Amino acid sequence: MYYLIKQLPVIFITIILLIGVSACSSGGSDDDDNDDGGSTNRAPTASAGNDQTVSVNSETNLSASASSDPDGDTLTYLWSITSQPSGTSSQLSSSTIVNPTFTPDSVGDYIIQLIVNDGTLDSSADTLTITVNAQSSNQTPIANGGADQTVDTNAVVALSGGASSDPDGDTLTYQWSISSKPASSNAELSDSSVINPTFTADLAGDYVVQLIVNDGMVDSTSDTLTVTASQSSGGNQSPSANAGSDQSVTTGASVNLSASASSDPDGDSLTYQWSMTIKPSGSSAQLSDTSLVNPSFTADLVGDYIVELIVNDGTVDSALDSVTVTASNGGGGGPNSLTATGISIHATFHNIGIQVDYTGDDNNNATASMEANINGAGFVPVHDLSRVFIVVSQYGAYPSRFVGSVFSVPEEATVEVRVTISDPDGVDNGVQTASITARSRQVPTSTGNEIHVATTGDDSTGNGSNGAPYETIQKGVDQLTVGDTLLIHTGTYHEHVVIPANRDSLSQAYTIIKSAGDGEVILSGVDANTLDASAWSSEGNDIYSAPLDSPNNETYYVGFDGNRMWKYFSMSDLESSALGEDVGGFYSEASTQKVFARFPNRSSPTGHEMSVSNLKHAFIMNDVNNIVFDGLTIDNYNSAEHAASVHITDQSHQIWIVNNRFKHSQTAIRLESKVVDLVVMGNEFSDQGVHTMDWNSVKDDNYWLERGALYISNDEYTGYGTIFYDNYVHEMFDGVKIVGAEILTIPSNSDVVDNRFISLSDDGVETDGYSSNVRIQNNRFESLLIGVSVAPALAGPTYIIDNLMVDLKNLANTEWETGAVKFSFGDEVYGDIFIYHNTGTTTETGHDAFSVSNDADWTKLVMKNNIWSGDQYAIYYFLDNAATLDWVQDYDLLFSDSGIPAQWQGEDYFDISDYFAASGVCENCIEGSPEFVNQSTGDYTLTVGSPAVDAGILIPGINSIDANGNLPDLGGIQLVE
Repeated sequence: MYYLIKQLPVIFITIILLIGVSACSSGGSDDDDNDDGGSTNRAPTASAGNDQTVSVNSETNLSASASSDPDGDTLTYLWSITSQPSGTSSQLSSSTIVNPTFTPDSVGDYIIQLIVNDGTLDSSADTLTITVNAQSSNQTPIANGGADQTVDTNAVVALSGGASSDPDGDTLTYQWSISSKPASSNAELSDSSVINPTFTADLAGDYVVQLIVNDGMVDSTSDTLTVTASQSSGGNQSPSANAGSDQSVTTGASVNLSASASSDPDGDSLTYQWSMTIKPSGSSAQLSDTSLVNPSFTADLVGDYIVELIVNDGTVDSALDSVTVTASNGGGGGPNSLTATGISIHATFHNIGIQVDYTGDDNNNATASMEANINGAGFVPVHDLSRVFIVVSQYGAYPSRFVGSVFSVPEEATVEVRVTISDPDGVDNGVQTASITARSRQVPTSTGNEIHVATTGDDSTGNGSNGAPYETIQKGVDQLTVGDTLLIHTGTYHEHVVIPANRDSLSQAYTIIKSAGDGEVILSGVDANTLDASAWSSEGNDIYSAPLDSPNNETYYVGFDGNRMWKYFSMSDLESSALGEDVGGFYSEASTQKVFARFPNRSSPTGHEMSVSNLKHAFIMNDVNNIVFDGLTIDNYNSAEHAASVHITDQSHQIWIVNNRFKHSQTAIRLESKVVDLVVMGNEFSDQGVHTMDWNSVKDDNYWLERGALYISNDEYTGYGTIFYDNYVHEMFDGVKIVGAEILTIPSNSDVVDNRFISLSDDGVETDGYSSNVRIQNNRFESLLIGVSVAPALAGPTYIIDNLMVDLKNLANTEWETGAVKFSFGDEVYGDIFIYHNTGTTTETGHDAFSVSNDADWTKLVMKNNIWSGDQYAIYYFLDNAATLDWVQDYDLLFSDSGIPAQWQGEDYFDISDYFAASGVCENCIEGSPEFVNQSTGDYTLTVGSPAVDAGILIPGINSIDANGNLPDLGGIQLVE
């Protein structure tokens, strides 16, 4: 459920970016083959974007990403310039890509046309107008370094460039320098590039200070001031003035100043002298009293007010200090102020997702805090929101919203949230509120008719009653109306079932498709005629063949005693066993309608069971709402590259997939287009044999095996609200890919909670793509290469909380190292990532529990209250860009079997304090064995004497002090004391 609450009036423009994000696979296309059950093709719709006004000779971006096709078909694009100023030579960078550019070289209007095609039909044309104006000339900024000063020797001199200005209103940068100082003086500026640097006048004499400002295009002329330092008399020490912190207010506000933080080292009484040196043109602002400790004034106009303070101890003046007060008309005082335009809220079982949209804040210095009132208990602080800061190489940066979550609420709880936005430059609509009720985990039921299906039934003579059931599931499905229940009786059904569109409203009654409860119900994609050895004929050289009876004359699965074999695409590769003989291999040949196989270690089929998949989907659906699939076994739907046991697409909402077993599934559940509020709960997923296949060979040659239990397509996926809860995923290559690639205007708001991921070749959960409000909590990842991949998790925030990522190991013969969390290589910038209360362990020789290398880049990475236990190192970092990263790691426990807890930039650190001194992180981390109850048997509970007990830090909305007043424990399991 997703609700949008907007402030009115609001005018806003939504920009949707379509980007391609490379997931883990190294080959293959993610485009599906439009298996839609035979629906009629409908024409696509072209959207060329909004009209634009630009300057001449400026590069202009076009985007067709809002174009769409009602059937979900892949689009091609045809752009053209249909009208332009005379004499122009401007051309589009490309006429056939989704995002071309062009540089207008003449003033006037350019009319640009877009037509899209879905492979069958052209859309109607859509146009936009680009109005090109002449470039405006830039004016030189003006530097003002402030008035000359006289101070005592050894006084700290405060400088201020706040009175500098730019006629065009451009943002300024500052460059200070001391051009002259007394001989032998060691005076240096604290920072030459800030607006208010300081220096210590260490010797008597004159210090000449120069200031130059720049507006982004041109330097100002220099301004200088002279600071004269002289020896103080009679041993008296100079006092220090403190005018207080800079302030941001709205126009008309009364501004209170305070000199109370000023001081005198001799303890002398102080007098105060305030002066307003700068105010907006036309302002009548005056200080209420220039000699009080706490004067005030009214900020009557938009702009900056600079007030200076000098204090005197009865003998000598202090150096001056200044405070800048910025007044704005609410959030509309300039591009750096912020105006909140609305709040949206979304609920899963135990988490609440929040988004606050805004305009302005061009300097990106606003913050958003949040409080929550759960079931009327009163508002308490919870985790702060994150700025969604998307960086895409071809477009640049697009900050536009704050996103965050309220965690671990009771199901069906009523939750109110209050978001408060702060911005030094001013805020309008800065407090946003919303409320929602968390979802229930109770599986929906039906009150409609019951329709029965049994292998002993008859589609022609049956009526769907218990006494006269239908024979096929498809026949039963075709008789369903909204709110009915289909009861499937025990047996094996070799079917590809199309669920008809039923989308009416989100409140429509649920339709149930479930086991009747009288024994196992199996939907099988296996050709039963290939199971027995008698179906296989020898072709010589230990190769056998069987008839291929598949609707698409293809198969992507041949199994030997229930274990998957390699797929080859040529007979020569099969004959040479190009990928090895230990797991066997097969080749399907459409021209002869045969499948050829060499079984593991050149075995004969005699005495074994062979299985050939010849169906693509057990269930496929689009435009479907409110359906439950419950208690079924779905086995071996693998006849094509994009096969999936359950395939859901095109505006489908509130589907529940619960209590099922998915066996021999290269992709168990595949989502495309827009699927909203899907629940996948209480299921078991496996693909026996794949987890022992060579890792590199899967990546290079059988890449479709990477899709796992739940796979969200990268192609134009716009769904959200997926809940993957309480499932068991084992013996697969990857576990879950929880996000698509397309950048959306709303968060993903998806959960991976309370699952087990065991014996996987690669990643447990992948957030590689648009990962915004993705919550990975309370899972157990065991015997796999990587717990969670954030490679790259764009947009953010991504939360990894309370997980066990243990016994990490290399099952599939890869050269890559294990790791609790995987970061990518490349130039994409991740969104915020928060890693709290996890336990990550590996005993693989030479491997680390947590590592980041090469040029991973993120807007923010926060790691607290974790346990990292590795063989070589607990944590390993080698980052070319470490100095530029916003990165917090603290209150983690580090342990390694080698005795070296950390390596940083190629250097081993045996001591946490040395590691902190080198890296700047882990100031309060601890080193030592975590003292689990029994790591060898998989019990990662802490013993009472563990150094991780009560060693955590409080994180609002994440943890709390327990009933005995103890701080949180480190790691993924809290010890109950």
